[in-house]
Amino acid sequence: MAAMHSLAKSKTGLIAALKTAYPKLKFQKGQSFVWSPTDATVHYTSARDDTFAYSLLHEVGHALLEHSTFKSDLDLLKLERDAWDTAVELSAAYSVEIPDEHIEHCIDTYRDWLYARSLCPNCKQCGLQTAKTMYQCVFCNHAWIVSESRLCKVTRRRVSAKR
Repeated sequence: MAAMHSLAKSKTGLIAALKTAYPKLKFQKGQSFVWSPTDATVHYTSARDDTFAYSLLHEVGHALLEHSTFKSDLDLLKLERDAWDTAVELSAAYSVEIPDEHIEHCIDTYRDWLYARSLCPNCKQCGLQTAKTMYQCVFCNHAWIVSESRLCKVTRRRVSAKR
């Protein structure tokens, strides 16, 4: 369990402290924890108390690193890892201890999503990413496209099939 001092014990206290520390950032309650670079806003939900601080600091990490987009699956994983590393650095200032297991679980959700996207719908082998939303199978030469959104079910749409 994370140890938090009185400032970070409440969600509003942590948000107020982050607003003071980073006045250029906006904080807004929303449907999910997400950094929006277009309007410099960290969106947050009313998550359970034990994960709220972790997720909020992670999104502030994205903001401080000025993350705006990614070009490939590996690039996305790097951005996520970097944001968690920054969250861990920030957490000391707010007496929050982010468990390594929590970070790995969060990174695993991205790994699982990326793996599902990479599976060839034709032969079920792992393909290679050729563009941000396009893959090619090295076994059967099948090509497919996927959605960019992590918030929807992974679907793969056939582009071509060479026999």
